[in-house]
Amino acid sequence: MSRPAGPGDARSYASRATEFQLAAHHALNEGLYVAAAGNAVNAGINAASAVTAARLGERWAGPHDDAADFTRRAGPEGVRVANDLARLLAIKNEAQYDPVPISHTKAARAVNWAERAVRIAVDVIDSLNRQP
Repeated sequence: MSRPAGPGDARSYASRATEFQLAAHHALNEGLYVAAAGNAVNAGINAASAVTAARLGERWAGPHDDAADFTRRAGPEGVRVANDLARLLAIKNEAQYDPVPISHTKAARAVNWAERAVRIAVDVIDSLNRQP
């Protein structure tokens, strides 16, 4: 299930993705691994929404389990973001709901996945901004 989303939405999602990614990076540096992983997941979700809004004119609004497959439809950038989104969604429940602590290693991986996804989303938005 998807919802319409235009270029303005894509820019907003990219901005949110960047903010979550910066928070994840800061949390990781402070030893706040649950916050780092949770913010990384949110960064990845918003990065995917930015890319799909920009490339497809819609964003995913259904179960998280299907979000990566939807994101893959958004061209080469969508495929690349979807790979990291799938990894991030695989740890979503652990990072955001489970009482078990997150290790430094797992948090660092999540932050790296989010950083890569956000970079791609920002590049897509930059290309959108260059269009007449």
